[in-house]
Amino acid sequence: MIKEINVPQAVASIKAQLPALKYPIANATDLLKQISGRTVTGPLKGKSIRVEDGIKHFASKHFPVASDADFTAKISSLLQSHARKKGVSVKLS
Repeated sequence: MIKEINVPQAVASIKAQLPALKYPIANATDLLKQISGRTVTGPLKGKSIRVEDGIKHFASKHFPVASDADFTAKISSLLQSHARKKGVSVKLS
C-alpha cells in the first residue's frame, strides 16, 4: 500500500487515460456513455480498474459536471477523501 498520493499527478494520470469528455455531463449515465468499457490504473492501489467500477464513487451530488475544470475538481476531491479513509497522506502540489 502506498503511503502518500500526489493528487494533481493522480488526477492528471486518470484524465490521460480517458477520452476527451463532452460537457456538461448531467449524471452518471451520461458519463458512462462517454467512457464505458475502458480501464484506468488506479492511483491508490496501482491496479487496473474498470471505469464502471470507479464511477460508483461519483455520487449523484457530484453531478452535473459543468466543465473540464469542474471534473478535475471533483476527481481531486474524491481522491483526497478516499486516500484519507485509507490512511494515505495527501499531497496537493
